[in-house]
Amino acid sequence: MALILALLIVLGWRGPSLLQPSVGDEAEVVGDCDLHSGACEAQWDDGTHLTFQITPRPIRMQTRLQLEAEVSGPLAPDRVQVDFQGLEMYMGYNRPELEAQGDRWHSEGILPLCVTDRMTWEATVMLHRGEDEEAVRTARFRFETRRDEAGDLSAEALDSE
Repeated sequence: MALILALLIVLGWRGPSLLQPSVGDEAEVVGDCDLHSGACEAQWDDGTHLTFQITPRPIRMQTRLQLEAEVSGPLAPDRVQVDFQGLEMYMGYNRPELEAQGDRWHSEGILPLCVTDRMTWEATVMLHRGEDEEAVRTARFRFETRRDEAGDLSAEALDSE
């Protein structure tokens, strides 16, 4: 019984970090990046270029979000995912898989409602090539959401959209 309790404590303490994307080859974000204002860009040393955007703007919790990534460079990815992590608190596993349309990748996503008034998020765009998880390329973009009466929708309102 004590062993099970100890295992549960360790999983509760370390579990969220085990779900974070592994860092393989991390891109450098180009210039000032504000996903609330427009697309952000990142570049890898080999010339691979990523343009990432989230709409509608401003980005809100409990709202259907359109995710778009455009990738150009020497090696096209086989898969693209966006991993959303709350920085102030663990907000659950949230990693939509984007679908390819040429050199653009699209998907819908949603940020869960946070009990605090503000939440800083990190959207990690993950470019996969092959099955080697160590070969994942990542680009990290941070943004903040605010809870307000005019913005975030209840689950019932979201279902009726």
